[in-house]
Amino acid sequence: MLWNYPKAEKRAFNYGCAGRTLSDPYAWMEQNDEDTRAFVAKQNEFTDNWFVQNGDKVAKRAAILAEKSGKPSYSDIEECHGKLYASRRSPAGETSAVVLDTDFNEIKTLMDNEKAEGAFHVYKASPCPSNEDIVALFVLKNGAARPSVMLQRVSTGEVFATLDGMFSYTWSPDGERLYYSDAVADPVAGTNVNTVRAYNLKTGEAQLLYTEHDNAVFATLSSSPTGDLFIHIHISYVNIRVLHFNPISGVITRLTQNDNSVYNHAGSIGQNHYFFTNDGAAKGKVIAIQGASQFDKAKEILPQDERPLDGVMTVGENLLAVYLNDAVSEAELFDREGRSLGNIALPDSLGTLSQPTERANCNAKHLYLNFESFVCPPSVLKYGINDSNAVIAYSQRNSGIRTDVTVEKVPVIARDGTRILAFMVHGKGLCPNGNTPVLMHGYGGYNVSNTPNYNIFFMGLDVVDWVDRGGMYVHCILRGGGEYGADWHEAGWRGNKKNAFYDFIDIAEWIVKLGWTKPERIAINGGSNGGLLVTAAVTQQPKAFGAVIAAVPHTDMIHFCFDDRGPMYITEYGNPREEAMFEYMLSYSPYHNIKEGVAYPPIYIQTGEYDNNVPPYHAKKFATRMQELDGESPCLLRVLPKGSHDLGTGDVFYRTAAEMQLFAERALGMEV
Repeated sequence: MLWNYPKAEKRAFNYGCAGRTLSDPYAWMEQNDEDTRAFVAKQNEFTDNWFVQNGDKVAKRAAILAEKSGKPSYSDIEECHGKLYASRRSPAGETSAVVLDTDFNEIKTLMDNEKAEGAFHVYKASPCPSNEDIVALFVLKNGAARPSVMLQRVSTGEVFATLDGMFSYTWSPDGERLYYSDAVADPVAGTNVNTVRAYNLKTGEAQLLYTEHDNAVFATLSSSPTGDLFIHIHISYVNIRVLHFNPISGVITRLTQNDNSVYNHAGSIGQNHYFFTNDGAAKGKVIAIQGASQFDKAKEILPQDERPLDGVMTVGENLLAVYLNDAVSEAELFDREGRSLGNIALPDSLGTLSQPTERANCNAKHLYLNFESFVCPPSVLKYGINDSNAVIAYSQRNSGIRTDVTVEKVPVIARDGTRILAFMVHGKGLCPNGNTPVLMHGYGGYNVSNTPNYNIFFMGLDVVDWVDRGGMYVHCILRGGGEYGADWHEAGWRGNKKNAFYDFIDIAEWIVKLGWTKPERIAINGGSNGGLLVTAAVTQQPKAFGAVIAAVPHTDMIHFCFDDRGPMYITEYGNPREEAMFEYMLSYSPYHNIKEGVAYPPIYIQTGEYDNNVPPYHAKKFATRMQELDGESPCLLRVLPKGSHDLGTGDVFYRTAAEMQLFAERALGMEV
């Protein structure tokens, strides 16, 4: 053997899908049993030894990353009771829920990994509007298929209620009830039954309010200051049914007439309720209803713009809208009737502005927004609700905006004539020389907009650091995302999914044609759906790339439909149980398209045993099948024993990021 990979036993296993029978000799890896754990241990040992034999620089790089990592970042900030409640993320990927003063000094840690005793990760804290001693914590237990919400007393740290298997929650404005949605999946039948409940803080009892029997991905909730509850039933990630619940009468009214569009509650001003929708407006618009009126009686407030509407929310008596102009955020303020009050200046013209996912009904005086760009570190903008001023209140780094880096926004023509987009980030003065090391990143799915970012999360790498090493970073805007509205998403999902892969490959080939580099000097990186992107791209066009870094990827696009979250994912990818979709998905499924006699570039693939989003078997089976070829280039598998849908936390995060970066640099012939 060329690489002496760990020996993987092949076991006879057949299963049926869409009337076809498939053989999968590595299906046993889908079970986290003793045999699988033993094999994974050998894979991790092999990966350890590979780095030792190739310079043993992981510890040094990890230490460098830790030293320059900067301060924590804060998001989902809610102003309530004169304090700030926030999600805190350390540079090492550790998440916690904290209370801050208005100058961003930490007053109290509500929950972190230490207090959780390593049993779960906490992601967000939502204060009870009427009782500052109670918060709702959004957490993910190790190995759980779905998140939980924990109710905690701030003064003592006591968790007095835990609600499992949920996706969304919101407080009633009086703080007496916590509304939450949960679900029960039946992977065999391919269904997901969603329910909505109300937990009563006085009695400690949960009341069932609604059951959605139609198959749906999940349900999300939003409340208004006057007590209205809006239930969003996500039939798919982009098909949403909206219901109104009256907490006084208990009456539930359906507001939508069909399930063909997106509807999201953007907030309320009195009895006027504002919604984002793409119904009849592929790039989004804002409508308003009064009370529990159905949407056929809605008033159009913000008509569709040439720029896709990326987000909107009520701010006091006004509306704050965020548009995307070629995947770049632009913010504009409107009054309650849709009259423009002017644009909001942002720190960088090519950046990303993110609004909080929800806000407590706490009569806050400020709104806290997150901003970053390729050259601007993650920052928090403090927006005055009464004076409409936005200033940087906090930045993760003290370095400020880098002015010695060039960012170019360049259109690319795909193979079918579609205009796609690439951001090229490099040092000033760098010109095409045919040999520049290039790092490409993309996503292309779930209607998610891949807007500019400072740090490439699924590689633990600041974009400017790659530039400082003499490289060029290429940020790819692919069909399947949400950067240009609903039509753009639909052009890269289900039966059009290959368009995202083709777009990615076309951008790589375009860079070469421009004379910047050559294929063996291009590394590609992606995580989750982006991990599917890079593994599909390399199995479709292996000669286009010089290295692959795939994190927590989907790779088996047939068997995934039988997983716990299969009923959710078929809404985006399509259902391989259907004959036509089976043939299409099999034609690009990375695990099924690894071929004998093909020279693949070096591949590093990473996953975590506690990943509740994409099961770790996807990475294990793909890497094992690739290793079976024993080609000239290495294929490394890193499985984090306690990793979730991330690169791990603490020292594990730095080590994993260091491995990814060193692997890519070595593959591209850079000095490491």
